[in-house]
Amino acid sequence: MTFGNHDEDSVQRTGMTEAKMLAFLQTYDFNVNADSKPGLTGTSNTQLLIKSARSKYPAFGLWLIDTGRHAPSSIAGQNFAGYPTWDWVRMDQISWYRDMSKATEAKYGRKVP
Repeated sequence: MTFGNHDEDSVQRTGMTEAKMLAFLQTYDFNVNADSKPGLTGTSNTQLLIKSARSKYPAFGLWLIDTGRHAPSSIAGQNFAGYPTWDWVRMDQISWYRDMSKATEAKYGRKVP
């Protein structure tokens, strides 16, 4: 499951935060959601490598990146008045994606589509 901008819309009524949803989902057999990484924006950002039936290399990878909930009113003094109110993928998530991509490429000696 990929988390995004409507996951906690009913938290006031249900008490189900993203952290509680993740813990619940991880109780299912074969669930592949990773734990949230401290210091990384978002819940359960995950790289899933799909194994190839014909080689030792992954056939391809999927990236599950939490798009957040509501945009902040400002970041480092920049005001976001007039922009949509939904959040976005943050720079630390892009850095994490880049670093994981490079590490995956180094591990398998080639790019993974």
